[in-house]
Amino acid sequence: MQVTIKHGSVLCAKCDATMTEEVCPRCRYTSAAIKVGYNGRKYRYYLDDDLRPYTYKGAVATLVTINREVEARAFDPESRLREVIEARRFHAAWDEWMTMQMERIELGEFAYSTWYMYQTHFSAYLWPVVGDRDVRLIDDETIDALRIAVKDKSRKYKINVFATLHSFMNWLRNKKRWIKELPQFPDWKGRPLSQSRRRESLTVEEQEVEFAKIPEKHRDIFAFAAEVGCRPGEAGLIRLEDVTRNGILILKRTFSRYHEMDRTKENANRAVPLSKLALEILAAHRPDPQTGEMRIKGRVFANPNGRPAYGPYRPAFLSRLWRETVGYQMPDLYAATRTSFSTQIAETGGMSEKEWERLTGHSGPEAADRYYTPTQNRQREIVNSRRRTKGKVVSFPRKGSDGSE
Repeated sequence: MQVTIKHGSVLCAKCDATMTEEVCPRCRYTSAAIKVGYNGRKYRYYLDDDLRPYTYKGAVATLVTINREVEARAFDPESRLREVIEARRFHAAWDEWMTMQMERIELGEFAYSTWYMYQTHFSAYLWPVVGDRDVRLIDDETIDALRIAVKDKSRKYKINVFATLHSFMNWLRNKKRWIKELPQFPDWKGRPLSQSRRRESLTVEEQEVEFAKIPEKHRDIFAFAAEVGCRPGEAGLIRLEDVTRNGILILKRTFSRYHEMDRTKENANRAVPLSKLALEILAAHRPDPQTGEMRIKGRVFANPNGRPAYGPYRPAFLSRLWRETVGYQMPDLYAATRTSFSTQIAETGGMSEKEWERLTGHSGPEAADRYYTPTQNRQREIVNSRRRTKGKVVSFPRKGSDGSE
């Protein structure tokens, strides 16, 4: 195999004799090594990108690539060292990236729930599809294979899986500099990235009926969440000092998985004026649940059945209690509180879209479409009202038996 090489040589990995064929002419050894001098230092490479010993042909092919990189001033001599090759394996690179995300969690810049979601996607789909290959080999074919692997999942889940891989590969490109371009990810432009499934909603009257079934010692937090339209994870962490003297609640923290986070899901505080019922519930919970002393600070709601006792209400506890009490025929707790609040506000006359967005903490027509879920009775009123004019029913012209109107 005749190849003109200006930089480096191929040697026997055992005795350092120059190799010109598949077998060492001196010791008959079959594994090769690459020797390259660069910027005053000498480098030896014994393993290819799959961490297998170089054959003579493989070493020559790699050396040709190295020469091209040297001529283009793009050669990185450290990139072919064993420890760097091992670090570029998918599992090792993923572990490094996830360690970085955990450090961001400790700084309050990342959510536990997102970390666990990433790890779930890795175990369920990314690892089975990518395998432990060099991350530089994640290409368009890999994306196609991943698309097939998640074909039976919901659209939201598919988007999240691809978003996880996209974030990881952006890190490979922008921070590690191991790749220059991303593969072709699915194009979601022009298609709304619905991050929440459409849910049913309850009227105020229906909420009252269902909340009455909740044990009295736990009932107030459900009613309060429905009055302010907050998430179950936000309700348990509301504090007395979060309410201004004008009766405005500032939602500013939530649970992320089982951890308390000093930020909301949107990373933005939301101000909600408290209704008369919400203010009554707030006043009822100012006394300390254990000592009875009046408080100006501390959590509004304390769970007497919590672990520890009188700790915060956790989302899992609230959702489980809701299902055990009202049954599975009713919408889930999120729909019964936050979605229902958004729908009830949307059905209130005289409210602009901007006011609705500010009050509910959502923005854009996509959010309005997902969170405005009118009840069947309300829809029936709308359907009937389209044929009424000043209280009278307007009928369509009817044709006579001869076809005339």
